[in-house]
Amino acid sequence: MLLRILGSTVVALALAANFAAARVRPRIVNGQATDHYPAVGMIAFYADRSRTQLAGLCSGSLIGCHTIVTAAHCVCPDRTEDYQSCLDEGAAEPETVLVFLPHVGVLPVERISVHPQYEFGAGYDVSLLHLAEPASGVPPLSLAVDKPTVGTSGAVIGYGTTGGGFRRVDDTGIKREGSIVFGGCPADVPADLHVCWTYRGDGANTCSGDSGGAVVSTGENATVLAGIVSGGSSVDCQAPDESFATAVASIGDWIAATGGTDVGSVCDEPGRLDDGVTLVTSFETTVASNLPTARVRLEVPKDALELRVTFNGQTGSASGFLQRDNDFDLLLRPDGGSDDTWVCEDDRVENWGACRIDLPQAGTWLVELRRIAGSGPVQITATIFRRRSSCPGDCNGDSEVDISEIVTAVNIALDSLPTEACRSADGNGDGTVTVDEVVQAVRAAISGCPARGLQG
Repeated sequence: MLLRILGSTVVALALAANFAAARVRPRIVNGQATDHYPAVGMIAFYADRSRTQLAGLCSGSLIGCHTIVTAAHCVCPDRTEDYQSCLDEGAAEPETVLVFLPHVGVLPVERISVHPQYEFGAGYDVSLLHLAEPASGVPPLSLAVDKPTVGTSGAVIGYGTTGGGFRRVDDTGIKREGSIVFGGCPADVPADLHVCWTYRGDGANTCSGDSGGAVVSTGENATVLAGIVSGGSSVDCQAPDESFATAVASIGDWIAATGGTDVGSVCDEPGRLDDGVTLVTSFETTVASNLPTARVRLEVPKDALELRVTFNGQTGSASGFLQRDNDFDLLLRPDGGSDDTWVCEDDRVENWGACRIDLPQAGTWLVELRRIAGSGPVQITATIFRRRSSCPGDCNGDSEVDISEIVTAVNIALDSLPTEACRSADGNGDGTVTVDEVVQAVRAAISGCPARGLQG
């Protein structure tokens, strides 16, 4: 019987006791906090359409402009193990689901599809969430065509707990990754439909909170989505454990047919992902009773098109067992103003939030997390979308080229710095900086940059 990811450790432990005789149980990821894998997000399920009561959390991966892939058992009611029982008892309604992506924010869902052959532990534990709004600015994960070879390396990514057990704090909500080595599947888990690994205490494992999370194959040429976290044999996720995930290679046709042309697509506006430059800054901090506010500062350049700031924090309070779940609020404003001039406040009860500001003013911005209840770690992600400068060598987008920027262009031409250090020095966008392009930057420093309008 499946043990669906839940926001409450107490409820999860009770369900685990009820179904202790089951051979396999779904669980989620265990690893180190990470700001990598921008396409991997958190999925929140609510008990009602007004989204006032959080019922559980899962993980999922962006595989298209509007498409998230996750586990079928995430969207199916507890105590259902297959498509028919899920259908009979009623899968989650789109209005009761939200998706959080650190570089985008919180997005609603308009349609949910469950694989018609879904049977937990037997195969096809997969569902698609069609987003009501585009996940702009984030490239989707590519789908594996073949199963990874046994003995090769991979990684698991999700927002789940670091382990189960009595009186353990519910530490879902923090994005983590961990390394695995693909191996053989348990005898009762079809190997042709799953990717598997054995957890013996080293490497990483999955645990409650991130069903539907990403299992990626990290080959020499590319990182691809190889599996969707499904389950394992250990109740508390500790060693020894046999973990398994739905093999993406076995469901590619269904994903293509159900997701349509959106699968693999990148949605964006001109001047952002394709033409522009993206700056990403991430922070890790803690909010507690003796540290009721956490503040960080960001530098926003003159050519910024949009500023996005999000946070995701631990669900359960680190203050102690059975304490009220964490509740922190996100506030954002230009630095130097008063606390009455916040330009964005996200005060939702759940422990994550997002602010998006179009054409933010240049300069220092202040991000504040304010404690309402509880204590614990948080991750803050700031993403700035910029215009590509039309001025050769204008690295910081201020419509001027100074000596330091010319030096940067020269160092790129000498392969001492990557092209990303000054994208505007690469005038023709071929990934290199030539002597002619350095000369153009020098001319811009002497004569000034041409006037330009706002792109996009």
